[in-house]
Amino acid sequence: MAAGAEIREGSHPEGRENQGITSEELSAFVPRYHVVIHEHLYARGILKEGEQLEFTFPALPHPNSEAEYLYEDIIGDDWVFIAFIRPNRETSRHKHPNEEIEIEEDYVLLAGKMFLHLGEDESSEVELTETNDFVTIPPNTFHRSTTDGHFALYIARMRGGSSKIPRDKLHVPF
Repeated sequence: MAAGAEIREGSHPEGRENQGITSEELSAFVPRYHVVIHEHLYARGILKEGEQLEFTFPALPHPNSEAEYLYEDIIGDDWVFIAFIRPNRETSRHKHPNEEIEIEEDYVLLAGKMFLHLGEDESSEVELTETNDFVTIPPNTFHRSTTDGHFALYIARMRGGSSKIPRDKLHVPF
C-alpha cells in the first residue's frame, strides 16, 4: 500500500473554521470517490492495478491555498497530489522552478469543474471539466486554480520530480 500524506504539526490550527473535508463530506460531492480516484490512477499508470492509496482525513490544508489535500507523497519518480477545492475557492499562485530538471505538472480533473490561470499575468485560462479533464502545465510557469461556483477533485502530478525537488521547494509563491 502506498502511504498517504503525513499529518504535520500545526496542520489544523485551533479555531480554524474548516478542519478539512472528511470522507463523509467528500462522498456527498463525489459518491464512490475512492473508486473514481483509483481508476484514474490505474488508467494513467501512476499506480499498478490493485494498489491502493491511504487518504488523509480530515484533508490537510496547504500553505496559502484553499485546496485540501487527501494525498501528497511520492509515487515512483513523481510527486503526486490528490486535492479537493470547495466552490468559490482558489489555490495559491505558484510555480515549480528547479535548476536541475524542468518540471511539468499534469492536472487531471476527476470530478467537478476548475479553471487554471497560467502565466505571470494569468493571461491564459484553461477550463477543466469532466469531459475536458487534462492539462499539462509547462515548466517554470506560474499557475493557480479556481472553482467559481463549482467544486473540484483532482490529481496533480509532477513527473520526474521526486528525487530532484526538496519538499520545501515544491511551490514557490508569487
